[in-house]
Order: sequence, then structure tokens, then C-alpha cells
Amino acid sequence: MTEEDGLPLSSVPVPKSFCCPITHELMSDPVAAVDGNVYERDSIERWFRAGNQTSPMTGLPLPTLAVTAEMALRRAIEEYMGMRPELVRPEAERRTYQEAAESLQAELLQKQARRAGALVGVKAKLLDFSTRLPYATGTG
Repeated sequence: MTEEDGLPLSSVPVPKSFCCPITHELMSDPVAAVDGNVYERDSIERWFRAGNQTSPMTGLPLPTLAVTAEMALRRAIEEYMGMRPELVRPEAERRTYQEAAESLQAELLQKQARRAGALVGVKAKLLDFSTRLPYATGTG
């Protein structure tokens, strides 16, 4: 389909098979899971890192969390994107926002871990100090 056929490409919807069933967004690195579904690699790996061992589509347990690259689908998506450059920018912006959010989340988790470690240190010092007080030892 081209604009020469009388139908502008921008009026052709993105094929559903090009979209991740988790995010409903256009995939750039499609991979197949053993449930037979194809997902964006980042999305299915995030699903697995969250502790899920089931199919996001069926809810059934997966015997393995291995995924396989879908190179033919990837090439088809890339070819389609070459004909629909207006779709490339929103995807790039989404990734930028997603990366920023993940970076901020990681930074927040690191700060929380440092604070928790500092609190443990303060607690240990307080316990040590309290054992040295005269009324704590019964010598006062």
C-alpha cells in the first residue's frame, strides 16, 4: 500500500502483530516466549524481573522464562517504520521518558538503601551507648 494506490500510509493502522500485548506499543525488539506470544523484550523481561513466572496473556505457568528473538518480525517492523517516519519520534520520546523514570527509580532505591544502612548504624551506636550508661549496667 502506498500513496500511489490512493490511500495515504498515515491512514493505515499499525498492525496489531507489531504491538506488544503488554504495553500495546510498537515493538522494536520483538521476542517470542514459550506461550507462543510475541512481546517487546524490555516488557517481558520486566514482567519476569517482577517475579512473574506466568504468561501475561493467559496467566498460565511458563515452563521456562527463555525468549527467542523474532528477527523476521523485527525486520518487518523496521521496514514499516521506514514508511511511517511520523511513528518513529513518539517511540523515541517514550523510550527517553521510560529511561528517565527507570533512572530516577534506581536512584530513589539507592537512597533508600543508604538511609536504611545509616539507620542500622545509628541503632547499633545507640545500643552500644545505652550499655555504657550507669543505670543500664546497674552501677549507679
